[in-house]
Amino acid sequence: PAGAPPARCPPPALAQLEVHRIQVEEGTLDLGLPGGARVLVGRFDVHTTARSGREALRQIATARRSRVEVDLGPTLIETGGRQILVDEGRLDADLTLDLSRLEVREGRLGVEGLKLGARGEVIDLCRPRLGLDLTAEAPLPALFALLGEGGVRSAGSVAASVRLGGTAERPAVSG
Repeated sequence: PAGAPPARCPPPALAQLEVHRIQVEEGTLDLGLPGGARVLVGRFDVHTTARSGREALRQIATARRSRVEVDLGPTLIETGGRQILVDEGRLDADLTLDLSRLEVREGRLGVEGLKLGARGEVIDLCRPRLGLDLTAEAPLPALFALLGEGGVRSAGSVAASVRLGGTAERPAVSG
């Protein structure tokens, strides 16, 4: 609500939870966002598992962790009068349950012909410090179409790899 103090992060209730497993098969989502933006997810699957074996011993000395796997099906994003179609996505990551760290083994997203990828870590999800290696590949016609310049005659493709560091407020890109 307007004028309310910001919510604490991580929420105190999070320390009271013990997540053994989350499993969602063929879920759907219709999410309205501030400013009229909307996200319609046609299908998603979520699987989590608590770390086990030697990992469990390490958790005693550190924050509790869970492996999170998310598969995303066709998703429509409506924002600013535009519609963007996400064909598919995947996230395979370890998440500390106190939100102090997210280790991304594999993150990928297919968006209207573009292939986006991410690996690395985010420290402190409440005040993110980034350490991600990002990749992007696209045929030039698909890239221009996504940018709203579908009439540009083009051939070939483009690929880029960058390192995203810094904080969420002051990101630093290199590469």
